[in-house]
Amino acid sequence: MISRWSKILQGLRDILLLVFSVLIMASSYGKWVEEPAHYVLFGIAALLLTLTLINMILLIRRTEGRGYFYFNAILQLIPSFILAGLPAVSPVGLVLLLLNIAILITLRRRNRVLH
Repeated sequence: MISRWSKILQGLRDILLLVFSVLIMASSYGKWVEEPAHYVLFGIAALLLTLTLINMILLIRRTEGRGYFYFNAILQLIPSFILAGLPAVSPVGLVLLLLNIAILITLRRRNRVLH
């Protein structure tokens, strides 16, 4: 069973990523000829948008399996590190990094000892 805190944190992260990805994709589209780095930025935003939409659908459907949620949070750590290193978007990258770490912590399964 996925904890309530994990669902709340994932919802916050997903809303942030949805807005961020759409803004980044819109601002970098068409600038590829002038600045090839926009290919990378657009690709990262598209990947994050895809992962976010899948995650939102699974949360809405109340999926209880943890596998995808672990996979998603771990996979999103990579672009979060990259974004945290880019001066223009480093605050967003740091927030995403912290949210993904917090989500991984809340997804841990607690071993219950029966007395």
